[in-house]
Amino acid sequence: MKWNIYNQQMKEMPEPIMASELPKVKLDLHGIQEYARKKGVTIADLSKTEKVMFIDKDELENSISVLFKELNQAIDEVEEGKTQDVDDAWKEIDAI
Repeated sequence: MKWNIYNQQMKEMPEPIMASELPKVKLDLHGIQEYARKKGVTIADLSKTEKVMFIDKDELENSISVLFKELNQAIDEVEEGKTQDVDDAWKEIDAI
């Protein structure tokens, strides 16, 4: 019985996200560690706003540009009818 549940969960589980698929972002690890230490908290406890202060802004903008370009290409394919199945189109968009 448990194997049936396990197999069903495996079928429903999304594909893993490979590290190579993540946006390339440079982070000042030493800086963020020092900042968190001075505040007396862990890096995980910092707010998103505080974490963003240590991301290389040029790298971040470049990564966002690439993601939007890929998203727009997927949308264009849907609008032009190049993608036959709407579900497949959404999978393409979700993959981005």
